[in-house]
Amino acid sequence: MSVVRYNIFLLLVATLLLSACGERPQEQDAVDPGTPMTLHENLVISSGDEGGSAPFLTFVNDLAVDRQGAIYVYVGTDGINEIYKFDREGTYIQTLGGEGRGPGEHQNITAMYVDSNNRLITADFDNARLTMFDQTGDVLRSEPAPGINRIVQIRELPDGRFVLIGWNEESQSMAHVVSRNFSRLEESVGEAERVIPWFEDEMEKRFLTNQAGKAVVTGERAFVFIPSTYAGKLHLYTDEGEGYQWARAVEGYQTIDPPLQFGSSDDPPPRIDAMLMMRGGRSAIIMQHSVTFGMYPLRDGTYLHISYRFPEGEGDAGSSEGENSGTDGGREQKGAQLVIEHFSDSLELLRYTVTDTLDLGITQRKRPLWVDRSGQLYLADNSDDSGSVVRRFQIVGLGLD
Repeated sequence: MSVVRYNIFLLLVATLLLSACGERPQEQDAVDPGTPMTLHENLVISSGDEGGSAPFLTFVNDLAVDRQGAIYVYVGTDGINEIYKFDREGTYIQTLGGEGRGPGEHQNITAMYVDSNNRLITADFDNARLTMFDQTGDVLRSEPAPGINRIVQIRELPDGRFVLIGWNEESQSMAHVVSRNFSRLEESVGEAERVIPWFEDEMEKRFLTNQAGKAVVTGERAFVFIPSTYAGKLHLYTDEGEGYQWARAVEGYQTIDPPLQFGSSDDPPPRIDAMLMMRGGRSAIIMQHSVTFGMYPLRDGTYLHISYRFPEGEGDAGSSEGENSGTDGGREQKGAQLVIEHFSDSLELLRYTVTDTLDLGITQRKRPLWVDRSGQLYLADNSDDSGSVVRRFQIVGLGLD
């Protein structure tokens, strides 16, 4: 399956249905938001002219930042599977990889990460392997994916092992500890029955197979797992000497129940965020009320969690304007809101901000892909069909100055 078809298939169908009013999520009272956090744009990486030296950003699928601030941008479209490296000021440096199955080539990158040795690590779903590049772009080696259906995130533990996020059928789990060289799957946690209580049928299982969630390492023997459809709880796993075990739930700013809604072509939800083909030609339609885009460590030992919320509002058909809204049979569909949650080093919620200043729209074509240790958020803006843009924002109000 091409990356373009995959994005259309899983992330969004930009058509609002004209029938059905789905059940709205129930929300608990939010905690005190504390000091507001604001976003100040400080970098834009635009597409170069086609045929020029700078790359043309057809569709930005993923992004990673190394410890020197270099930015790796993955563009995956039909016939293109390339990683473009820019310096911290957005100047193009080089291109890594390309379409194919040979050394250093890719078919469908689903995760990228720069480890403590400054190796760029990619997970390629179609090639079923992980590939490591050095800082010059040379291929160090490749390893088969260790029993995980689709790796959606890579994170490094302090002992040199890695946490891989993705669905494992045997363990029915989404978070996995693997060996330093990726050759052996050692532990599986993030059990669906525990972290996703609304996991009930084949439709939900198929969706989780592709989405899974995100993780952040929070200590020598600890990491947090967040299901992709974020319901307001983060899950802490610790290793007290007998392997990683669930320790406790970390409460976010708001409980969202349910965090998503399933439907079918006969009984669709008001908005389509993803579609899955089922056995017998049936289709499952998913509307997400809340989506995580990851949790990230800051240089002062605190953490930021980034997510989207999709509120619904009432309005007259055709009364809304711009990318950040739409209509559904006379009911206005408000665009996504960016949620920034700031947690302490002990994972207590310090403050949060909910904002629509980025004009995120209803289509998820603007997606946060990284937050660096200085609190800079990197956003892939694929809203313009003439070319994509990477935007960087300084999150102000974190107390890092």
